[in-house]
Amino acid sequence: MAARRRASNSLSILLLFLLAIASLAVNDDSPVVQHDSASGEPTVPGRSLMTASSTSTTTAMETNTTTTTSTTTTTSTTAPQQLVAGVFGRLIAHTLAPEGLEAAGRVRLRPLGKDCGDPGTSVMDVSVQPPCAGHICRGPVHRLGSEVWWEGVRIIHAGVYHMCWCEPRRDCAGLEVGLTGPGCCLEDANFTQDEGWVEVLGPNWMERAPVLGRPFPLALTGTAIYSSSRVLLRLYGEHGGACGEGRLEGEPEASSVTLSEDGVLAAFEARIFRRLRYLVCWCAGGPHAGTYGWIDPMGLPCTSDLEFGAEVGVVVPEGPHTEDLVPIQAVVAVPFSVEVIGDGLVIGDRVRIVSGAQDCGQDDTENHPAVAPYICGRGQVSCILSPIIFNGPPID
Repeated sequence: MAARRRASNSLSILLLFLLAIASLAVNDDSPVVQHDSASGEPTVPGRSLMTASSTSTTTAMETNTTTTTSTTTTTSTTAPQQLVAGVFGRLIAHTLAPEGLEAAGRVRLRPLGKDCGDPGTSVMDVSVQPPCAGHICRGPVHRLGSEVWWEGVRIIHAGVYHMCWCEPRRDCAGLEVGLTGPGCCLEDANFTQDEGWVEVLGPNWMERAPVLGRPFPLALTGTAIYSSSRVLLRLYGEHGGACGEGRLEGEPEASSVTLSEDGVLAAFEARIFRRLRYLVCWCAGGPHAGTYGWIDPMGLPCTSDLEFGAEVGVVVPEGPHTEDLVPIQAVVAVPFSVEVIGDGLVIGDRVRIVSGAQDCGQDDTENHPAVAPYICGRGQVSCILSPIIFNGPPID
């Protein structure tokens, strides 16, 4: 009887001990993995299971009789990397490839809304300029653990970009890592590893259509704009070049940009003198001085064309044609016609014939003294006023 009582007491103690363990398990603060009833994917209340460097999550769900494995593609939830438009900076990706094999990997930036692996993923966005700055068109040259990165990358347009990584493998890696494969990153489908977002700070895009020669405002709105930020205008295409490059001979005289006199931050007044397409180029200034690959000898930002590396807008003017004009042949003391062709022209417009040594738009831009104020002769009873001086173009 005593033995039976002792066995009963031992069983009670064991049951109490098991209940205590169960109570501790219920009060544990570690996250509880649940499964979404619709998709079957694992979830943790208040916490994400997805990381920036992983591309898939595999979960095994065991039962008494079978084991089922499901794989889903994940999206990065980490904060986006940040760069400033036109400023050379660093881009970071992640790899699980063995040391040395990362050089066979590639990264691509894609526009917002384009997913990794979609058609076109193998092509770098055109906002990365120069296309291979910082070796970004090739594999990374820096690594620490699972992080790989490129230094000296420049993106010229503000906005948000999707970053996609191609993970290299030994069976396809090529000469850049001493192997003989064709390359691992030749197709869109190779760039499936989602590395999150890259946020490029800078002014919002602007478009202007001013009248040739007339002052117009250029006010910047956006992010990373400082009191030392500046803009300049560059001729587009064959007449000029890209932002961040030195302007060609005659380009600086084709436009003018000055700080607005009302004291508003990053507000400018501009004028353009040729009826061509212009790019609005921006220099960030501020704390980004010295991040362009050299130290300015004067210690001042935005003093070189090379610092204006961001494209923040376009200007397409209205007015008379200024290119490929046919010279007017005139005879001394004989009346001649002046024809102005363009768009946006009105009766109130005027022209002046100035000395060839003088620039248009100067404060003292007056008709040359040799331009006669009256037209006389040719059977007219009296002289008439020259329209170039007084009346402007005829209505008809």
